[in-house]
Amino acid sequence: MRKLKTFGIPIVLCSCLFLVLYFQQLNEIKQLPNDEWSRSLPLDVSLSESKQVFHNDNKMYLTSSTDVQVVELNQQMTTQGDTLPLKVDKGKGFWTNEEKFVYLNKKRVILSDLSSETVIAENVSNVKGADEQVVYWTDNTLYRLNPDTGETTLLSTFENNVEDVYFLNSGEILVLIPNDWNTKANLYLLNDQDDLPILLSSINTGQQSIIDGISGTIQENGHIFLLMEKNGRSQGNITYYSYKMEGTIEDFINNTVPLEKINFYDKDSQHQFENSHSLSNFRMKDKTTFTFLAEGLGVTKKNDTSLYLGELKGNKVESRLISTTDHVANDPFYANDLSSIYWLIYNGESHKLYFSSTDEAVIKDSLTLSKEDYSNAFYNSFLMLFSGFIVLLTSFYVYLPSLTFLIYLNIFKPNVLESEGIHLVEYVSIGMFLVMPIFYLATAMDSFFYSIAPSYLTFDGSLWVISFVLSLITTLVWKWGRDPDWTAMLGSFYFMIVYMLLFMISVGPYFFDLF
Repeated sequence: MRKLKTFGIPIVLCSCLFLVLYFQQLNEIKQLPNDEWSRSLPLDVSLSESKQVFHNDNKMYLTSSTDVQVVELNQQMTTQGDTLPLKVDKGKGFWTNEEKFVYLNKKRVILSDLSSETVIAENVSNVKGADEQVVYWTDNTLYRLNPDTGETTLLSTFENNVEDVYFLNSGEILVLIPNDWNTKANLYLLNDQDDLPILLSSINTGQQSIIDGISGTIQENGHIFLLMEKNGRSQGNITYYSYKMEGTIEDFINNTVPLEKINFYDKDSQHQFENSHSLSNFRMKDKTTFTFLAEGLGVTKKNDTSLYLGELKGNKVESRLISTTDHVANDPFYANDLSSIYWLIYNGESHKLYFSSTDEAVIKDSLTLSKEDYSNAFYNSFLMLFSGFIVLLTSFYVYLPSLTFLIYLNIFKPNVLESEGIHLVEYVSIGMFLVMPIFYLATAMDSFFYSIAPSYLTFDGSLWVISFVLSLITTLVWKWGRDPDWTAMLGSFYFMIVYMLLFMISVGPYFFDLF
């Protein structure tokens, strides 16, 4: 019974503190990213490999070299879909209107309706489509394909091979043509009347700086607005940059439109994102809204890639966090009919599909925790305990005064330590020990601690309250659990071990970043 009290009480207290840590993590997981969007919700779609994504209305098409997986999107956290026997070249384009399918297979443009296939052209570099438009190119020649009839139209022949093709929201086509030395890339505009291409701009590029994406629109008054993404490699790291260009066609032709860099900020904290990319824009609630991917907010999220949504004001995008998922986000897109944004999350093993919505019913449903949420909370809590173990390794000096005192008496006055019951020596040793954790707390409760610790540990004067409460609880456990047959040395050790266990599980998880 004595051993049960000695070891049982500390074990029960440590278990209770772990439950507090667990429920605190559950509360963190349950938080909405902001008032307008739901938490990130998983759909039952999991991919073993990264696939090309094409979306049309409320369906996603995930292409691979063996088949095309169709995912029908909804807001009930379930999906329905088929697998189409279409073999698409890896990394190449794909288009469908749900009746016709256009894709590249063995460098051949294939037009299919699932019952028959037609080879449109061979030795093709790539194929791309958006809405009802499909184009493909071979070296320096660009063609338009009519999926209904299978007819092709020569759009233009350029001075060098086509690098890429982009579709504007207003329906026009942009063609990117690099020069012979890959130091510049010419940007051509083709409208839907098949007129001659217009040279809009000549953009500096290079081996260490490439254009990664272009989007935008042409307004009814002829005003052109373009968004451009570039990435470059420096010392092994990839850096992303976003730019805008806007003006009339005459301004572009006269080369008077500057390439203006866009900076991305979190609206609440004014944190400037360093590696924003995958920029896109769409109309939501009668205004142009931007989505992009960037590093996660918060000290424990810095290795994640999160999804943000914002508005462009001048050269600055003020954004709010949308995703509440960990790991790396990919391929976000907005489904207008569902008022939702969808994206894939890569966790190192597989890709899973998530979404977030502005629908009130979905926001309410997202507050209900799932099995995945409970398991993630347990995993996070268990991982945070390792921070507590580091506390044990880095707080060795906390024991030194007491241990030195006890060892000194053990060497020079051993009879003092052999006294039965609680002796004054034990009180002095414990008193010396209780002073030392205060110095450790004062150092460990830094900006990181205050950024992730719950509010019940971060109020004014919390250092002294935490020290007092831990000292009081440990004293009570020591009083009830100490074996009367122990010497002062063992009694002091028991007090210090209980104190550090409680210290490790209560505040220790918030001292070191192990995520």
